[in-house]
Amino acid sequence: MSSQGGHRWRSSQTLRSIGIIGALFLNTFEYSFIVPIINEIFECRLHIDPSKTQANVSGILAIHGLTALFSAPIIGHFADQTAKKKLALLVSVSGYIPGTLLIAWSPALWAVYIGRVIQALSGTGVWIVGFAALTQLANASKLGSLMGVTMSFITGGIIIGPLAGGTFLSLLGYWPAWIVTLAMISLDVLILCAMILPNETTHDEESEPLLPESHSQNDEVSDWIFYRTILTDSRALVCLAVAFVLSLIMSSFDTTLPLHVRDAFSFGAMTIGQMFALLQLPALLLNPLAGKLRDKVGLRWPTVMGFALLTPLLLLLGSPGFFDWASPNAAGKLIFMISLALIGAATSLIPNTKPRTHIYSGPRGGASKIFSTEESAWTGGLLVGPLLSGFLNETIGYFWMNLFLGKAFP
Repeated sequence: MSSQGGHRWRSSQTLRSIGIIGALFLNTFEYSFIVPIINEIFECRLHIDPSKTQANVSGILAIHGLTALFSAPIIGHFADQTAKKKLALLVSVSGYIPGTLLIAWSPALWAVYIGRVIQALSGTGVWIVGFAALTQLANASKLGSLMGVTMSFITGGIIIGPLAGGTFLSLLGYWPAWIVTLAMISLDVLILCAMILPNETTHDEESEPLLPESHSQNDEVSDWIFYRTILTDSRALVCLAVAFVLSLIMSSFDTTLPLHVRDAFSFGAMTIGQMFALLQLPALLLNPLAGKLRDKVGLRWPTVMGFALLTPLLLLLGSPGFFDWASPNAAGKLIFMISLALIGAATSLIPNTKPRTHIYSGPRGGASKIFSTEESAWTGGLLVGPLLSGFLNETIGYFWMNLFLGKAFP
């Protein structure tokens, strides 16, 4: 009786959702947690020349995008070949632990880069396998609600990550900050170990067919057919382009904002984390309204409006310290914070779209490939954004960097 009760709660929808959504939350949390701490690692622990900090920040963020860009198709391919989604997800989440420990320990610069590569591999696996596993938890009528809750937690990770990193570093110290995030990873690992996914439950042998079910050509989606369909579908290409550009712009904040506000306004780690919350919170609050707007008028015009608003707002963001009327000692701080909040509001109009195909996806069909394709577009922006924004910030300055990003991409 007790074994049946244990099996019941381990296979409950609640525990499954907590484990998988928690892993996806950790994906964005771990990526952004380091942003307010990265200056401490380079300048205080590794004693790197402050003039080289921006280049190393760009490198440490770009290596994440580079790793994810090349690993996403491979992980997506193998994720489609295995029915053991729990094991794949457990391995991915567990990989955060050695990656995070290497970054926190930071005995040398190479260790930080290797730790970031491990985190990127883990995060890519979590993203692809996690979303594929979510599709097994709910039928079509409930999948939208489950995805809505999931996206709220993913956005929450983006907001809480830098806020927690800066706050814990300022109030608790360096190692306690890392211990908190390691404890969060360990908790999710325990939940994943305990849960049982639908495809792991035992089947009634009498109801099983005598012969194994044959897989049709549509069940095992050909990589070549899948990517040919994606690359010849104009709507899918637009979705991928939107993901790439939005990722590029948002990753430029991770790369340049901490150093800029430290040098321009003398902000500490805690305030830097609060600036990222100011950037992301409006999008979280306005996403439901923006979603209703897109349902009424479609995706095109809200997306166009969102990108159109980004151009003047990026210019306004770069103006403090560049123009006399926006002096850092006068109205500059207020202008900067208002600009950040408005940029966050504008991004809520830009949908987090995913390329959809009409390919039938069987038990091991192309669901993971769809998520890996979107991941590749997004991580392409995570690769180009830090390198481009870091280079422009060092060579022409923060204002002109924002001018270029505002003119060239939106």
